[in-house]
Amino acid sequence: MTMDNYNDSPVISATFYTKHHRPYFTPSEVDKLSERQRGKLSINQEEKTRQQACGFIEAVGARIGFPRKTIATAQNLYHRFHLFFPRKDFSYHVSTRYLLP
Repeated sequence: MTMDNYNDSPVISATFYTKHHRPYFTPSEVDKLSERQRGKLSINQEEKTRQQACGFIEAVGARIGFPRKTIATAQNLYHRFHLFFPRKDFSYHVSTRYLLP
């Protein structure tokens, strides 16, 4: 097979695959665990605290220069931590301090 021109080169087909992940917790398990750890906080207060914590993690991680994937992992770990430990016992400044390396 002779190829006189760059455009005459054969096309190599790449095989792509999609990796599917199963969630660690089902949505019903997350709801049950969140409800148990929420305590006296309303759903709106809990959501506001989550957003503040994730914003804090985002700001600190970006300022340090961490990749977005590292920051997202820290946010994920923050949410997982509070499935088992109540928010009232840990301010988000304290609990997020240990999530970013």
